[in-house]
Amino acid sequence: MHPFFLVIGSDSDLGVYAGTTADEAIAAYLSEAGGTEPDGLTAKRAVGHVAIRAAKNTSGVTLYTYAAEGQPAGEVSIDQAEEIACEDASLIYAVA
Repeated sequence: MHPFFLVIGSDSDLGVYAGTTADEAIAAYLSEAGGTEPDGLTAKRAVGHVAIRAAKNTSGVTLYTYAAEGQPAGEVSIDQAEEIACEDASLIYAVA
C-alpha cells in the first residue's frame, strides 16, 4: 500500500500521485510530465478533500480515517469520508 501525495509547483497543484515517499510521488509526476521539473516543486501527503478527490478519480484508491473521539480508525467509503471531512478533513487519507 502506498500513500498519495499532492505534488505542488510554485504556483499551482500539479496532481495527486502515489509513492512510498514524497520523492517517489514527484518522480511519478515527472515521468508523466516528460521529466521537466518546474520551480518550487514539492509534495505533501494527500489528506482530506484531496484524498477524497483521488479516490473518486483513481481506481484502486482506498480511503482510511485516523481514530478520533467517537470514530474508530479504519477503511471508510467515499460517503463516510465526506461526512468525516466536514468535521475534520485531516482525519482522512488515501492509499493505493
